[in-house]
Amino acid sequence: MRIALATAALMLAALPAQADWTQIKSQKDLRAQVLDNRYVEPQTKAWFALNRDGTLTGAARGEDLTGTWRWKRGVVCYDRKLGGEDLPSNCIAIMVNGDELVTIRDSGKGRQIRYNKQ
Repeated sequence: MRIALATAALMLAALPAQADWTQIKSQKDLRAQVLDNRYVEPQTKAWFALNRDGTLTGAARGEDLTGTWRWKRGVVCYDRKLGGEDLPSNCIAIMVNGDELVTIRDSGKGRQIRYNKQ
């Protein structure tokens, strides 16, 4: 019983922090909150930036990440290369909470990756 109460208390304590996450739903919000910022994945140190000119820059696994992005019905779609090799195109939903950002692949239905603004 104590374990169940402790677990419930922890879950309730986490709710306000989760409530601060908001999804980027418009190009205006994307421009104001995300564009031209560098976001780093804390464990791998991979990073990316969506630039105002429609380019995508970054690095992962010691190689340069390049590409283009476009806004499409509430998500960011991109074409990219890592170290000159084409990577699969995809679209991501973006969630933000202060200096944290989460990308959710497959238009918000796939794998999530959390980044910190640098």
